[in-house]
Amino acid sequence: MGSMLKWATHSLDQLDKVVAAKAPREDGDVRAKLYEDGPEFDQDLEDEQNTEVKPNSRAASLWKAQKISIGETWLQKDLQTQFENQLESLEEQEITLWEKQNALIQHRQELRMQATIHSQELANLSAELQAVQQIHTGERDAGLATLLEGRERDQALARELAANEKALAETQKQAEAKQAEAAALEEAAAEAEACNEALQPEVERLRAQIDRLEEERAERLASAEGN
Repeated sequence: MGSMLKWATHSLDQLDKVVAAKAPREDGDVRAKLYEDGPEFDQDLEDEQNTEVKPNSRAASLWKAQKISIGETWLQKDLQTQFENQLESLEEQEITLWEKQNALIQHRQELRMQATIHSQELANLSAELQAVQQIHTGERDAGLATLLEGRERDQALARELAANEKALAETQKQAEAKQAEAAALEEAAAEAEACNEALQPEVERLRAQIDRLEEERAERLASAEGN
């Protein structure tokens, strides 16, 4: 809008200059300046040059004034047409800029909406990721706890197994000692049995002698009672 006002001001200034310059001059440059952009100037100038009119006559003055008026009218129409065309062009440009501005505003709103949606999606994904990480951390901690518990249990079992192996070794040692003692007792029993068998004749002889001595004692007692 600012550029349109500048152009309108410039056009009005040009029109003022034309109006100020419409007074007739002797050199004829006014008409040239007024008609230099007009399509009728060349033909009018040629007609005027072909017409023999005295420079100081009343008809020449009226003719000059009429030409000036015609040029001024044409220039005003041309300026008005240019003004309207440029105003229409500026209005179209303004409408186009307004549409572009609205499109940019709408696009910016869409981008902000998309950014909001993306931010929400990112927040949701972050929350899901954090939840998954917490689940994995819990499972990992539980697995580590189970592993440590199993390791401690294995260590306890290893210690118990070592103690049992030690006790078994001690038991085996004691069993071997008892076996050795039993073997010694068996050997002693065998020796005792061998001695018993070796002494059996002597025992029988002594038993027979004892029996005989008892019989003799019994006889002496019976004889003593008879006397």
